[in-house]
Amino acid sequence: MFRVLSAFNSPNTGFKHRKRRRAAIHLLRLIVQDHELFLSPLLLAVDRLLAEAISLYWKYDEKNKNSFTEQTDADMIAALKASQNSKVRDIINTILYQPEQINVHQNSTGKGISFGIRKVYHKSPIVNGTLLSETAKGKEILNRLERLKKEYKVNIPSL
Repeated sequence: MFRVLSAFNSPNTGFKHRKRRRAAIHLLRLIVQDHELFLSPLLLAVDRLLAEAISLYWKYDEKNKNSFTEQTDADMIAALKASQNSKVRDIINTILYQPEQINVHQNSTGKGISFGIRKVYHKSPIVNGTLLSETAKGKEILNRLERLKKEYKVNIPSL
């Protein structure tokens, strides 16, 4: 990624400079859109619920802990669905068959499993020796990244 970001850093003026700046702004917007997609609260909530199901599974079935690293996703899901722990089965069944029951909220108090977005990729293209993040337009775009940092709770009826 560094080569791509520094590729905008060659001295030129006029039309080429404007094109480089537009390309760098576009790249910065793509970085933000990528974050917004992969840091979606619902996607992160499902990931956190899956981690919770696995953790509960391991507490109940310690002997299979090492075998998880060798399993495919389908094998792991089948193991969770067949767990003797009813909470594990409830979580995986909610994820797979009743995702509409997954409730994500920003309220940090109350019932639920906590998770959050604490870190974002803050690199910025350089255009003619200046970090785009130091310009007004760059700061405006990168502020969208900062607004993604939040704490959430996820709950489902069985938790």
